[in-house]
Amino acid sequence: MGKWKLIKETKNDITKTPGSTYQVFMKNGIFQGISGNKSRKGKWKLSNDNQELTIKICIISIKFSVDYFDAKRRITSSSETGTLEYEKVEE
Repeated sequence: MGKWKLIKETKNDITKTPGSTYQVFMKNGIFQGISGNKSRKGKWKLSNDNQELTIKICIISIKFSVDYFDAKRRITSSSETGTLEYEKVEE
């Protein structure tokens, strides 16, 4: 749980360094996606083996493969988004 900042996005061999984009994971599966001044709420669920993260916002549901995860860094990937690398935001 906590707040994570997107630091690198790679799709189709193109790497971008996004601006202020965050994911906030809260108790009871509550999720908030923040991009600039836009914010969207939804739900999150981690598989029992911690290998798949599902994020649902409105009617859109995306399943991410958890490629790497530790206390400070997380890398996920999906065919829709490519590979996303996040750093934990210390609060």
